[in-house]
Amino acid sequence: EYCNLCSTVIAPSQSIRDLLIERGVTVPVVPIPTGIDTDFFSSGDGIRFRNNAGLPEEAIVVGHVGRLAPEKNLGFLAEALGVFLKSRPDAAFLLVGEGDEGETMMTILNEAGVADRVCRAGSLSGPRLADAYAAMDVFVFASQSETQGMVLAEAMAAGKPVIALDGPGVREIVIDGANGFLLPGASSSDDFSEALRTLVGDGAAMGRRGAMARSSAADFDHHYCAREVTDIYEKVIGERPVRPEEEKMPWD
Repeated sequence: EYCNLCSTVIAPSQSIRDLLIERGVTVPVVPIPTGIDTDFFSSGDGIRFRNNAGLPEEAIVVGHVGRLAPEKNLGFLAEALGVFLKSRPDAAFLLVGEGDEGETMMTILNEAGVADRVCRAGSLSGPRLADAYAAMDVFVFASQSETQGMVLAEAMAAGKPVIALDGPGVREIVIDGANGFLLPGASSSDDFSEALRTLVGDGAAMGRRGAMARSSAADFDHHYCAREVTDIYEKVIGERPVRPEEEKMPWD
């Protein structure tokens, strides 16, 4: 009802647009993501981060950034990473973020015998966050409850291919076989770890997917998204009838 009071609604992703329409919104709904600073996220210093964090320069670093909350499906991700890390002694996991599920993840990874190859960086922002993305070789994401996958766009701006589960806010940016792997939402943790092994096992393909990831992130650049928003405002303002003074309402 609130949305239908508007001339136009901006949704953060196509999935949320579809959900709003499904729930009875009849006014135009336009998907425009929030937008990120792609130049900033493409300029991190990965070697500096690895040196400071004690990550070997030659290691395969699998990374994840986000709030460590139950709805992010992090238990599933930890199970997949446990299997992968056991199969690749040269790999490490970089975890950026804070939350209660961090301990759940560490318990699972400890039981898998790979906790010693986990680097917990905590919550990062600014240049340290850009450096963390740059330090990764591949980005992994298991959440199926996103309104928009901003951390996916940030990782891709840094040139990192992504392995993720299909879901709202994810399918809009991860293109299976192009900028990463988009696995069916019902995939098992073994399926996820196998996709990760396949990706990191082919350095040339990983490089191509990383380049395509960087190209994909251009659609999420904040300058582009801001222009889309101002275009919507100009269109709505141009089409809106001007009411006489005596008929104006509080919204005017």
